[in-house]
Amino acid sequence: MLRAVDAYNPNAGYAFNTYIKYHLKNVVNGLLGFRTAGQRYAPLNTCTSLEIDIAGEGDEGLRLEDMIEDLEGAEPFEAVEQSLMYEELYKAVNVLPDQKRQIVWYHFLHEIPLKDCVQLLHMHTTGNTFRIKQEALRALRRDPRILNMAEYYSNGLKHTRLAFFRDTGTSSVEAAAIKHLDRGAYT
Repeated sequence: MLRAVDAYNPNAGYAFNTYIKYHLKNVVNGLLGFRTAGQRYAPLNTCTSLEIDIAGEGDEGLRLEDMIEDLEGAEPFEAVEQSLMYEELYKAVNVLPDQKRQIVWYHFLHEIPLKDCVQLLHMHTTGNTFRIKQEALRALRRDPRILNMAEYYSNGLKHTRLAFFRDTGTSSVEAAAIKHLDRGAYT
């Protein structure tokens, strides 16, 4: 019924009852398993097996099952990516001098406001704390680990799934693993 309400246009000259009948009929037909003409001829509805080869230029070795998107497939990969990123970030923060490292930890990683960091770290003024925070950020921006991470994440993961495979011939997971190996993340 909400679809009918959204679609209803009183200026079109049709009764609201017409909109309800149309959307209700589609919902009931969908629940009963009836398909529209467009759905009847969709590749997944006309095939007898998902192991059918897809004919087409540049699609050698692809089967219909390869074209189905795995919505949960990227989650483990993204978790590994995030843990590697945090590991590199922690390494870069840990080499900062004590005061700078503590400000970064408290302010950015524990989300404590800068004025509260002044009290926690027994500093005299917020201005002094702000200056030390800025120096810490400048040092982190120059750290090779952070520079590699920034370059990798800005250039390396533009495409995912099938579009990436079509462009490169490898999956986005394979390409990311190769990039990590090239930059020495696993050694």
